[in-house]
Amino acid sequence: MKSLILTFSLAVELIFSLSAQVNIPQPTHLIVQIAPAPGMPFTKDKEEFYYLDNNGNPYQSKTNTWDGSNWMFSTRGYYTLNAEGKPTEILERKWDMASSTLIDSKRTTIAYETDGQENYRKIETWNTSLNVWEPGIIQTTSFTPDNKVLEFTYESFNAGMQLFGSRETYTYSGGQISELVGQIWENGIWSNRNKSDFVYNGSDGEYDTILTRNWDEADSSWAEVNFRRTQTVTDTQTVVISEYLLGGVWMPTNLIRTKYDSNKQILEKSQESWEATSMVWIVQFRDEYAYNADQSILQFKVSFRDNNVGILHLFIVVDYDYGSYPVSTVGLAREAKMSISPNPAADFVDIQMEGNETSKISLFDMRGNMVAQTSTAANIAHLLLANLDAGTYFLRVEQGAAIKVLSVVKN
Repeated sequence: MKSLILTFSLAVELIFSLSAQVNIPQPTHLIVQIAPAPGMPFTKDKEEFYYLDNNGNPYQSKTNTWDGSNWMFSTRGYYTLNAEGKPTEILERKWDMASSTLIDSKRTTIAYETDGQENYRKIETWNTSLNVWEPGIIQTTSFTPDNKVLEFTYESFNAGMQLFGSRETYTYSGGQISELVGQIWENGIWSNRNKSDFVYNGSDGEYDTILTRNWDEADSSWAEVNFRRTQTVTDTQTVVISEYLLGGVWMPTNLIRTKYDSNKQILEKSQESWEATSMVWIVQFRDEYAYNADQSILQFKVSFRDNNVGILHLFIVVDYDYGSYPVSTVGLAREAKMSISPNPAADFVDIQMEGNETSKISLFDMRGNMVAQTSTAANIAHLLLANLDAGTYFLRVEQGAAIKVLSVVKN
């Protein structure tokens, strides 16, 4: 099940990445439904909201989980964007029922090359006992002068200690990948693991075969080729077959089939295993995508084969929509009571609040950057706007567990 959840997470990330690249509308809301086993009905699992600025970039998100009867507020994400609208930090805070407050949970830091390609990503989790951020995953990418990937490094950590590290180094010839060397981090050094050579026969730029050999520790050299991947590309699908060498005979192991629509968007991606007895390919996992007329994502489905009953089971269904949702609100019972004036404003805005709790007041621009902050125990606060550019801002007031967000227009 963990691999399927990861598939869903990667699909969401891929959808947003592709939308940003090709100017396709991005979803503002999704609902995940799960059927745990064949024959069981689908039940709601979680929903996510994405709040976009005027350029279509997310600056905040919210996740609710289904408790069987109602949606329960779970987490909120805060995005810090650079001048190009790309996130440089995503802070995730989760709702803590015991304290009725949002507490830090996860932080993702991202850096880019000058041309916009991502070259660094660090994912950290908040240690509530030590009150420190602890690294979980660090990914680093370097590029050639012509913007091709030169090296990719992946490191995973637990409790501040590195558990695993892998590195891929690429070599190019004629603008195409010719060699890929894989290494792992062990005993404080990088050790060779495998090497792949790419073979091209056509002019489409797609490889035909990848030949892989392992590192022989005893001889300190590369062994003979023992694994290969063969790719067939058409206008409607790509098929990659993996085989291993056994007794001089190539034995098929698995197949990855990707189908495309006329816009080259993925319609279906399946992983199939070879059944040696019946000599047929059997689908083990399948991802399916449906799109709107404007090429934006409409639905995503994940199926896996249940070998106990021998059928392909539809496990996850994700439905997307593109409505306009208020950025506020963790629920009416948790909504702070306030009013603001004047609005639109020129040099200042007054915030009138109910209750006697200390209020934390924050002002964010359309990119999610905090541009002003104050706190008060009084029922009214005065926030200066004179030094801000004209435009729309979001005013956030926190009174204990209650939260309210309203838009403010600066003339």
